[in-house]
Amino acid sequence: MEADIWQTIQPQLLLAESASQTLQFALTSNVDAAILPYPYMTQEKIKQQGRYIKLPGELSQQLIITKDASLLAEPFIKFITSEAAGKIFIKHGYLPITGNP
Repeated sequence: MEADIWQTIQPQLLLAESASQTLQFALTSNVDAAILPYPYMTQEKIKQQGRYIKLPGELSQQLIITKDASLLAEPFIKFITSEAAGKIFIKHGYLPITGNP
C-alpha cells in the first residue's frame, strides 16, 4: 500500500536543497505542506502560517570532517558532543549528540 501512495505523490514533490530552502517555500505559500526540523515549528512567525504535526521518530544526522578541515574542526566536534552543548541543543528543541565522534 505504501508503494502505491509513493508512486502517486512522487510527481508532486518539490525537493529543496536544505531545511532553510524548504522553509522559504513554505513561508511563500509555494507548497501546500512541508517537512521541516521541529525547532523551526516553534518560531512564532512559522506557527502563524498554519498548523503542524510532529512526526514520530528521529532522523539520524551524520558529521564528516573533510581532509582539508581546519585545525578548529576537532575542538569544535569535541564541544558539540559535550554536555554543555547538549544543554544548548535541548534548549532549542534538538536532541543532544550522543556517542563518541
